[in-house]
Parts: sequence; C-alpha cells; structure tokens
Amino acid sequence: MASKRNQKMSAGRRASKRLTDMGRVALAPVTAAQRTREVTNALLLPVAVLIGVAGMFALLGCGVLASIPHERWPSGLNPEQLPVYLTTSLIAASLLGWGCMQSGLGRMREAIGWTVGGWLLVLLPLVCAVLVLLASKEVISSLEQWPLAPWSGRLLRWYPPTLMVIALGVYLWVQWGKAKKGEDRLVRRAGATVLVLPYVALISVLVFGVDSPLLNDSLSEVIEWLGGSAVVVQLVLAYFISPASSSG
Repeated sequence: MASKRNQKMSAGRRASKRLTDMGRVALAPVTAAQRTREVTNALLLPVAVLIGVAGMFALLGCGVLASIPHERWPSGLNPEQLPVYLTTSLIAASLLGWGCMQSGLGRMREAIGWTVGGWLLVLLPLVCAVLVLLASKEVISSLEQWPLAPWSGRLLRWYPPTLMVIALGVYLWVQWGKAKKGEDRLVRRAGATVLVLPYVALISVLVFGVDSPLLNDSLSEVIEWLGGSAVVVQLVLAYFISPASSSG
C-alpha cells in the first residue's frame, strides 16, 4: 500500500512538473519580449525626457518666430523652413507623451496582472503591428483575405492604436485625480494635458491618418532632408508610437 501511494505521489509530482514546464514554455515569448523592452526603455526613457523637454522649448521658440517679422529672425534660420522646424520640434516634444503612455500602460498592467498584461499589452500589439506591416509590404496575404475578414483585419489594424488612446486616457485620469482642489488643480490638469498634446498630434497623423497638410508636407521634407538617415528616424518613430514599446 505504501509503495502504491508513493508511486501515485511521484506520478503526481511528475505531472505537476510537466505542467509547470509547459507553462514556462508558453510564457517564454512574453518573458523575452518583456525583458528586451524593459532594458531598452530603461536606457531610452531618461534620454527621451531630455529630448522631450528640449522639444517643448523648441515649440515655444517656433511660436515666437512665427509672431515676429522675418527680418528679425536669427541669422542662419530660414523663414520658409518654419514648418520643418515646427515638425522637428513636435517629434522631439512628443517623447514626453510617449513617457506618459508608458505610465498609463503600467497602470493597466498592474490592474489586470503581470502575466495577462504581458499577453494583452506586450505580445499581442507587437504581433498585430508585425502582421499589418508584412501585409502592407505584400509579404503575406492582405488583411482583406484573412479568415473572418473584415473583422480580423480591423482587429489587427486598430488594436495597438486603441491601446495607445486608452493608456493616454488612464494617465490623464490618474494625473487629474491627483490634482488637489483650488488653483493648483487647474494648473496640474492643464500641465498633464499639455505634456501629451504633441504625442497626440503626431499619432493622429501617423497612426490615425488625420489630414494635416502642414505636418504631412513638413514630415516629407524632414525625411527628404535627412537622406540616408531617414530610415533610422522612421524606425525610431515607429518604436515610439507603438504601445508595445511601453514599460510596465
């Protein structure tokens, strides 16, 4: 009897170990993506904040330049390039909004749990972005030809942008909730909103396709001016407008 009982306990332990190993294998993609992302963002975030602050001051500078006669502009600056200066400053300032989106997604992951959040907020948007990119480059069949189209294509296309909007909303909701009553409350809420505005403007054009002749034309000019470096800038932009880049 004791021998049979020991055999059953041993079999139970082996089954439990197999299930544990299977769980680790299943979670390996999320764990790898999470670790890579955390290391990358830990290096990028301090630099992004500095660039974002500089971009905010540059936006103010563009406003000053737009309000004064061209004859009073500093030497070396071309009034005809003001849209390019504005767009470059906007891209830099939007990095502050990216950090705000990180904060919002972090709150969401805390609320739904680390493992589930890893699947829904890290791996799934990354898979969606890759599949949409491959379909746009005709490496795989178009989204209209997928099973359950057009709903499957809409899910792949709009799931990551929807996460961005929700994460920004969570950030603003938290910051607005922290604001105390009185004059400081309005200032805090306004400050939190201003931080995300450049990022919202950028993703509105690049992700949601909002028609903005000023931004569209000046973005093209910036990319053309960069020449061979434009590919790097486009990849950087793609990273910073993706919810999969955000930290927990």
